[in-house]
Formats: sequence, structure tokens, C-alpha cells
Amino acid sequence: MELKEYYKRIFPKLDNAFHRSHFALGYGLELLQYGWDPSGLHVIVEPTDQLYKFACEMGLEVFIPILGCKNDIDGSVEQVESILIPFDFEIYLQDHSKLYANPGSQLFFFKNHIKPVKEYLESFFTKHNIPHMLDYTPSGGHFLTYVNRGTSAWNALRDIGYEDQSVIDAYNYHDLDDLKRNPEPGEETALVYSGICMIAEYLAIKTKQDVDTGDCPVTLWDSAEKCVNIDISWTADPAFMRIIRSPFSAHKKKSQKYGFGPEPLVDVIGRYYDGHTDVNCQDLDWIIDCMWDMDKAIEHANNFSGFIPWADEGLVQLVEEYKNSPLKVHHDYCHYGEHDLEPGEAEHRCRNDTNLHSKTKNVIQHPYPRMLQPRTMKLFIRDLYNNGWHPRHIKNLMADKYRDQFFKWGINWDKYHPDKKAWAFSRQYSSVAMIEQGWKI
Repeated sequence: MELKEYYKRIFPKLDNAFHRSHFALGYGLELLQYGWDPSGLHVIVEPTDQLYKFACEMGLEVFIPILGCKNDIDGSVEQVESILIPFDFEIYLQDHSKLYANPGSQLFFFKNHIKPVKEYLESFFTKHNIPHMLDYTPSGGHFLTYVNRGTSAWNALRDIGYEDQSVIDAYNYHDLDDLKRNPEPGEETALVYSGICMIAEYLAIKTKQDVDTGDCPVTLWDSAEKCVNIDISWTADPAFMRIIRSPFSAHKKKSQKYGFGPEPLVDVIGRYYDGHTDVNCQDLDWIIDCMWDMDKAIEHANNFSGFIPWADEGLVQLVEEYKNSPLKVHHDYCHYGEHDLEPGEAEHRCRNDTNLHSKTKNVIQHPYPRMLQPRTMKLFIRDLYNNGWHPRHIKNLMADKYRDQFFKWGINWDKYHPDKKAWAFSRQYSSVAMIEQGWKI
């Protein structure tokens, strides 16, 4: 079956997945035939009424924005009404083509490495009775649930959120020409999303601490040559810059990146639980079959509506668990334990710190692209933290480099806020340094 026909057959369900979204993002090399620059980003962002065109006419991969906004009758959008929690875990291999070589290879990695991580994370959602969707991607999976404005969960997450004022200012910017910041996200959205990031770090670090996946260790980000990557890289950017692959979407790495056949794989829902209804497929053989066979994927999709559920009281319980954990103490130490250094002061201290490894100082001299590489950042931050550097000052050191216009960090770099990114690396990898020294959360 061709991808466009698959999309037409499941489109009502795909459309339901975007029911809280005011725009959709499409991605794919197919955009080249519509005039996209071969050296640029192969993405298109339009209101959700263009979703059918993206999927059924253009055959693109499709992505949901993290921020959910309601469209009024006249088409205007008033405010952010919900935020999607996109807890992401996946296999990372230095030679990633092995994952997509054939269904048997993919099934091996899923059964031996993805399954124990999935079961551990699912236990948190089940224990706290948190509604969720588990969407399997060809490299792992996403646990998806919304938190809605005005609910107890929204308020609990807001209360544990922290952002520097520069990040708050970015959320308070209204850009009429940018669907990502029209409407203006606002300070409350920033704090709720930050609270989501703290919970994501808690689950990620608990998983790293508690789950044994053999020769494929659990890591935060893709920080080893072979790992189960708890991919919380999304916590390093403002919510208005983040999207997540939609349930039912095509996944084209197999075909477009590695050249294994013309047809892509597809995402497959593994569980839908809304507090009452529970549809749960534990058969990984069948899940993998559906990824590779669109006719089977359509058959399987008949079990699901496509709607992503929302969480409230159960998520409040998870927030309370986090608040009573040593990680919350460490987060408070990160955010409130020291004041920021003046611009340039952190680099001066680094260059003159005789305790630091020469490789750490070399990263400061040549930060691009190494300050975007998780393996480098893990070692860089561990050396600084173990030699007495406060996480806030590590953040200052990195953010100063991220702001340096000499380095060509990337397209729309200013929107991928330097303080947000530096904080994520510093906070998370200082936690990992403590875990690897025997600290327990």
C-alpha cells in the first residue's frame, strides 16, 4: 500500500490526534518538488486545516505542537489551553541503520531493550492512574498525555516550575507572523512547561538508576554509542519551539536516510488509557508487523480513536512524589543556590581553574558543535561539577558561548533559548554525575 492511501484510510484518527492543536508541521524530502531549498529545512507549518494536504496529498511525516490552543469560530486563537507531555524513549546506535535493516533486527532491540524501559515507565503512569497514550515509533516510543489549563495538574506543575527571566520574556513575546507564538504563550505556560520538564527529568533519572538493559544502557539523551536514550532533549527548548511525531505518522528514516526500500515505516499505538477505557496491546511481534505493513497498521488502528487523553489528579500525585525526592532538593540547589555570574566571568574562571581537565578547557576554546553533543556535554559537566562548580555557573559558562554570534549555532537559534538549553544540560548532567557516584533518588 502506498503511504498516501494509508493516510486517507486512517485520516479521521490522525485528525483526532491534532484535536487540541491550531497548527501542524509536515516534514519530508517531498517538499523539494514544491520548491524547497535542498540545503534548507524540509518543513512546512500551517494551520491544522491543512493536515489532510500534508498527509494525504503530499505524503509527509506529520508532527503535533507541544502547545495546544483552541481555534474560535472566526479562526482566531486566544491562549494556550493545554500542554502535551511527550515522554520519549528510543534506541540509539552509532550505526543506526541496523535498527531499520529488517523487522527481525528491530524486534530484537525492542524485546531486549525497549520493553524493560517501557514497562518501567508505564508502571509510573499505572501506579498514579495517569491517562496516557503509548505510541510506538520505529526506534522506541512516546508516552503522551495532555495537561489542561485550570486543572489541579496544571496548577501543581506551575508551582514546581522555574525559568530565568530571559526565558519568561521569550514566552511573553507575541509574533503575529509565527504560529508558534501566535497567540503569545505567556509566563504561566512557561512555568507549567518547566514543571513538566522537572517531572520528565525525574522519570528519566529514575529509569537510568533502576533499569538494567544489559549492553545497551539507559542514558539521558544519546550520550553513548549504544543506548536506550531517554530523549529529554525537548526539555532544553521553550515549549513553543517543540513538536512531537504524531500517532499514525509515517517514519521515513528507513527509506530516506538509509535507503531500505521506497516505503516508510509508520507509528503504531500500543496503549490508550483514559481512566476508564484501557486498550493495551502487549504483543511486540504484532506491533512491529504493523510498522512494516500498512494494511496491518490500518487493521490495528481500528482499535483506537486517535484522541490523546489528558491527566489531572494522578499527575498531581506524581508531582508530590517528585517534590519529596532528593532530585527536587538538587533542582532547588541548581536554581536558587547561587547567583548568576557576569557575562564572561565563567569563562575566565574556567580558563584559570587548574583542577579542570584539558579537554574541558578545549571545549570552551572550540565549543561548536561540541556544546550540542550529549556525549561531550556529559563529560564536560561532570568534570566541572566534580571540581566544585555550581550548576548555575556551569549554565552561565555554556549560555555565554551559546550567545556568541561568532558561532553559527543553527537556524532560528535565538528562539531555541540559550538559558533554557544551558540549564537543561547543566541540571541534568550534574544529576547524572551524582547518580554515577552512587547517589540515589
